[in-house]
Amino acid sequence: MLFNDEVDGRWASDEVIIAYADILGYKAFISKINKDVNTLRTFEELIYQATVGLTETGLQSVPPEHAELAKKVFSAVKIRVASDNVLFLLPAGSVMVEGSTVPSKQRDRALQYCFETLFNVMSHCCCRIIAFTGCPLRGAIAMGFHYESERQNFLFAVSEALNNAVVLEKEAKRPRILLSTKVSECLHGISYPHTDQFFYKDESGDHCFDWYAGVVQLPLEMRRTMLKQIGKALLGNALNNRSDREVMSKLIYFIKYHNRKVSDSAVQCPDAAIDLAPLENLL
Repeated sequence: MLFNDEVDGRWASDEVIIAYADILGYKAFISKINKDVNTLRTFEELIYQATVGLTETGLQSVPPEHAELAKKVFSAVKIRVASDNVLFLLPAGSVMVEGSTVPSKQRDRALQYCFETLFNVMSHCCCRIIAFTGCPLRGAIAMGFHYESERQNFLFAVSEALNNAVVLEKEAKRPRILLSTKVSECLHGISYPHTDQFFYKDESGDHCFDWYAGVVQLPLEMRRTMLKQIGKALLGNALNNRSDREVMSKLIYFIKYHNRKVSDSAVQCPDAAIDLAPLENLL
């Protein structure tokens, strides 16, 4: 069900998918930059280009005959950043195509395109954050009702979807983004063809978002540059926190994921791997 979609800055839907990500170690990052506004503006622009900027670039490459649908797809993904929290919203209930009645196959196809955009934006955004800060992220993807109203200097939001994501994020514990059962069922229900590309089962058997799924689609040199930047930032953060066992444990968990991905033959970036032995010896 859809309520007053995009009317006077207000919209609501009972089918909003929210990916909630918490930047781990953000307090230390903020302390490190010491209120440097220029660094914060650089960080802001980096996140903008990895989210809204990415969708704008995508629109430029769309053939004219598909431009209208593409604009709806790209605009369906909404971004919210507040301190160490990054939210990616997909109001699935508002994804419609032209016409008063929409065949289910057409709607499912439109949703598939929207999920594709959502997951790619998430991957590029999270990877750029890690490359800039050296901080991995932890979060969850959930679904539910969401109401949002933005007028003048006033923002009001009530979100069952966000509450569900925050609760599930607490279960993640390590740097990973968990997929809720309800969203998994939604992907299955629309026959989403790229679930295996964007999600994997970790050693606990949980379905987790594959952070690098969008980045590995970049041209080889761009991909290598990004993954090397991530590796350098992660190593720097680990060395800066060598005396903090809790932080080191989370970083090592993510570095193991990083090493698995860059060593994959499809990624072709083994030189971006991080030598874990010296770090594990610090624990």
